[in-house]
Amino acid sequence: MSDIFPELQEKESLIYEVLLDEEQTFERTLQRGVDRFTKEIGKLKAAGKNVVPGSLAFFLFEAMGFPFDLTELMAEEHGFTIDKDAFDAKLK
Repeated sequence: MSDIFPELQEKESLIYEVLLDEEQTFERTLQRGVDRFTKEIGKLKAAGKNVVPGSLAFFLFEAMGFPFDLTELMAEEHGFTIDKDAFDAKLK
């Protein structure tokens, strides 16, 4: 491939550094989202609720890059559902 794109080989170190930085940034963002989700689930459990507000799912989607499916799986692991109608309304 270096015959076709010689700059890839020339900038291999820079490319590696950029990819590593992106991976670390994503991991930090993911962890912050999981922490936020866990905190909110704790509050909802304490209040006797079992539905994740669509606004929280939307925040995780928009600010943290969580796909709805990921939030839904995490909610199910805690015995919760998500107010999908409220989430969809926020998308509009």
